[in-house]
Amino acid sequence: MPNPQTPLSVDVLGLSMTNPVVVGSGLLTDQERNIRRLLAAGAGAVVTKTIHRDPPRQLDERIVRLPIGMFNSTTYSKRPVTRWLQTLRSLAADDLPVIASMHADRPDALGRLAEQVAATGCRALELPAPA
Repeated sequence: MPNPQTPLSVDVLGLSMTNPVVVGSGLLTDQERNIRRLLAAGAGAVVTKTIHRDPPRQLDERIVRLPIGMFNSTTYSKRPVTRWLQTLRSLAADDLPVIASMHADRPDALGRLAEQVAATGCRALELPAPA
């Protein structure tokens, strides 16, 4: 059993993390201040809410509250890509372990979005599996 005082740092595909706990994309990862708070509280890395250049307009927040937490089934961030690029630049400037989740309706659009996100200095990208 590992000693609780021993750091659990890991390196996953070049992304250095202080521990293997990664906060998944969701309501809490849609704002820079929350991403920073999660990392300050000890998360090894954070995955952003999924960035989409033109998310469907009929996105309703579908939240189910449970005694142990809540489920959110809204897939994409409503924040514009330009705002996300600013946020990712800020997080990268502080060398924070952030994984940008992205989606697009066409492969060429995903490629362009990935190029823009990579240019911010964000070191890891989460891309959808091909259909």
